[in-house]
Amino acid sequence: MHTTTQPIDLVLVTGPASEPISVADAKDHLRVCDDSDDDLITAYIVAAREYVETVTGRKLITQTWEQRLECFPHHPQAIAFDLFPVRTIVSVKYTDSDDAEQTVSSDDYVLRVGRLPQIVEPVYNGEWPSDARDVVIRVTVGDATAPAAAVHAIRLLVGHWYENREAVIVGQTPSSVPMAAKALLQSIRARGL
Repeated sequence: MHTTTQPIDLVLVTGPASEPISVADAKDHLRVCDDSDDDLITAYIVAAREYVETVTGRKLITQTWEQRLECFPHHPQAIAFDLFPVRTIVSVKYTDSDDAEQTVSSDDYVLRVGRLPQIVEPVYNGEWPSDARDVVIRVTVGDATAPAAAVHAIRLLVGHWYENREAVIVGQTPSSVPMAAKALLQSIRARGL
């Protein structure tokens, strides 16, 4: 199956309402009892989640994103998502030739999630509007529950960064990420994106 290769812009609309681990959980892992470093630990948690999402190609917590295209593809008509896992399509909007914003009916497209990359395409015998430009596909993405490997990798990253404020030497190579975290993330990486 061929998918569009148009230039794509991804825009975060609504970020996660929470993180995969709490500050209390991180402090237990770090064996920290006081509150003086709570802001620092919170920043490490967010950075660790973002790192895990980048390395694995998957969003760990429910978020809303927009994938923007210059126009709909013509042949083939499938649009591949650069996000995983896509849970729902909120809307598909575009600007028509009269400069009016239009919304494609959800009855006119289908989300295919069986393999990677996940795609959206017109229903059988359907096609995207031909006069469309500035296409915006809003989606809800993210795991319902963050995988255990991701949660543990976040703990390891937060612990490593809390104890080592700069890269450390592992063998002969500077490292800012523990090898155990890297190994955990390989097991949940979204392949095919």
